[in-house]
Amino acid sequence: MNADPTAKPAAGIGVRFGLAIALGWVLLYALGLLGSQAEHASLWFPPSALSFVALLIIGARAAPWLLLGIVLVSLSPLSYEASEIDRLTAISSAIVFAAAHLASYGAAALVLRRLARRADHKLPMIVIDFLLVAVSGSLLASLVGPLALIVTGLMHAAAFGDTWLAFWVGDMVALVTLAPALAAFLLRRTPSPRFRIDPLETDASSRRIRFLIRLLTNALVISAAMMLPGWIGTLESTFAIFVLLLPQMWLTFSEHPRRTAQAMAFNSLVIVGWLFVLDLDPYVFVYQFAIAIIATVAYFGVAIPLLAEDNIRLRESVMIDRLTGAASREFLERQVALELQRAERSGAPMCLLVIDLDRFKSINDELGHAHGDRVLADMNTVVRDVLRSGDVLARFGGDEFVALLTGTGPQIGEEVAERILRASGAVRVADGRALTVSIGLTAYVPGDDFAALFERADRALYDAKRSGRDTMRVRYA
Repeated sequence: MNADPTAKPAAGIGVRFGLAIALGWVLLYALGLLGSQAEHASLWFPPSALSFVALLIIGARAAPWLLLGIVLVSLSPLSYEASEIDRLTAISSAIVFAAAHLASYGAAALVLRRLARRADHKLPMIVIDFLLVAVSGSLLASLVGPLALIVTGLMHAAAFGDTWLAFWVGDMVALVTLAPALAAFLLRRTPSPRFRIDPLETDASSRRIRFLIRLLTNALVISAAMMLPGWIGTLESTFAIFVLLLPQMWLTFSEHPRRTAQAMAFNSLVIVGWLFVLDLDPYVFVYQFAIAIIATVAYFGVAIPLLAEDNIRLRESVMIDRLTGAASREFLERQVALELQRAERSGAPMCLLVIDLDRFKSINDELGHAHGDRVLADMNTVVRDVLRSGDVLARFGGDEFVALLTGTGPQIGEEVAERILRASGAVRVADGRALTVSIGLTAYVPGDDFAALFERADRALYDAKRSGRDTMRVRYA
């Protein structure tokens, strides 16, 4: 997930799109009634996910349409109070509640959007940030939402202590299970989105039939797990729902991240459906806990492999010179330190070669830096072909390479240097001339550290330069 700092919101959204958001809020409210176990308390509150996602992706442009959805609910038979208060009171109460509700999720959306704009902020950290924002944003909404109902007379103040926790859990469960899938849906349809979730915008790697089979497996596991307490009737039997972790993680590790978001929304719908059909209200908190835990584990299942890939790429960027493909200076110094320790213990020989391209500055000046870069890359390939697989070739800086020859004495080291001198002629400059190099060679002496080893090889290199270039010189002391 990455925020797009260059994206600029449009002046507004179309009326048809806005009405779809309002209607979606009403429909999700109706869906939430399936998991309702008491007035103002439900297994989940799906509209909260839409409010958060719409404010995150669409921004303030979505607020009037979300307000319309809240007002429509307050006037409809779906609302508990619709038949008990007049319409004007219902509308005013809905506006007060909407202000508290949208302010809470607007703040949460703003926080997540700003977190996502941090430099190099990738999906693994976004997953953590999303879960933290889901917890804190739903907590804020659960505190100010009931207060709005109390202010408007739709809830007694004494009920606040028993209500806010049910609000919080219901909102939080809806956010962690529905928000990512709703975000992927809205991103496809929102003009100038304020937030982007790049890894969830495509699912070409996932085959639909395979995904449907895995969803069916999840549904069968959920069905069996929820029929068990309906048959046995014990609290302990409800924990069979956690078996869902197995097929869900199978899906998470084998499908695209977008499929994981869709699967979590699907799983929560199936759980709520069976909760309603089997009348498992006494166990509702177990299923709330299960939905939240399984969703969190699934999202970390998405994030951890991607985090590992990022770490691998980071290590490669530190250990490999991107221009030539040679090892980096940092990697060379680390490997030399390890080989020096080995040499001190066993007395194994080791040689170090410093290789410098002759008159490389003239190549850059006369033919351009792009051609100079190609010459460096070609030189890396040529030298690498001369060395053994266990040797290290690193770009030390500019046009200077360093080769570490492990288990190699001075005589073999000199032969390798001669082969590099001959092989460098295979690298041709654009004007037709053959490339030449100068090489300084030294060998390990007990007590050496990297600085001492390199200094001797570097002095030998300057000896080769003073001798007319295209040659090799050695210094062993």
